[in-house]
Amino acid sequence: MDEVDDLISVVVPVYNAEKYIDKCVESILNQSYKNLELILVDDGSSDLSLKKCEAKKECDSRIVLISQKNSGVTKARSVGVENATGKWICFVDADDVLPVDSIRCLYMNSEGADIVVGQIHYNGTYEWNYPIFKACLSSFDAIEAMFHERIHSGPVARLIKRDLFDAQVLDITRSITHGEDFIMNYRLFQKTESIKVIDCFVYEYVENLQGSSNNNDPYRSLKYCRLQEKILNESTLFCNKKRMKPLLREFYWLHRKGFLKKWTKIFVKKIFNQI
Repeated sequence: MDEVDDLISVVVPVYNAEKYIDKCVESILNQSYKNLELILVDDGSSDLSLKKCEAKKECDSRIVLISQKNSGVTKARSVGVENATGKWICFVDADDVLPVDSIRCLYMNSEGADIVVGQIHYNGTYEWNYPIFKACLSSFDAIEAMFHERIHSGPVARLIKRDLFDAQVLDITRSITHGEDFIMNYRLFQKTESIKVIDCFVYEYVENLQGSSNNNDPYRSLKYCRLQEKILNESTLFCNKKRMKPLLREFYWLHRKGFLKKWTKIFVKKIFNQI
């Protein structure tokens, strides 16, 4: 592959990331793959994030900086995609970094694929049990792998063809604070012919205990579970409904099982406290 043929747009949503943004941006600009544009979307930061992004933009013409009022990470990614001009989209979170050959490794495996999924190096407080493997998967097989936690459901560590993003893919209510990436990928995977999974580590996940993903677990709320389930059901293309039904049923049962398990523990604890 001749890398000058394909521009890759790296989209980074930025919100109060002044401690991390310099390192994140440098890891992207220093990629061995040079034909890229970096789109920084400041989501109404109240710290020095925007000023740091402005300073970075002055030093590299590949940076596009967009500032918006706080609208959430999904909206920031959507704005980034809307302003992207590359053939491929690559999402990076502002508190994470890319190894120097990440984008090159993803791109060199992109021939014949609509999405290329790489591996994440995670060193945090919870278990990362996703298997490391190589495969070329159909749309349904990739969705099944994601539902069964063989493919991570985050937006990062992958290349996605920009033309897969229609108005619906990132149109997710801000009420969804957990699992929004799962919905995005569910919508994207249905639109693909081929998804490649590679065994290269292309992403360094830096755990940020102050980040939004570490807020209170909304899955304690049955109302929240039902909202996410409703969105997934509405996101299922008509031609896929029959095939997706068993996967969705299994996923919804896991919601209920987790919800019941958490509230059973709370109920039992209250009973014992009263004895």
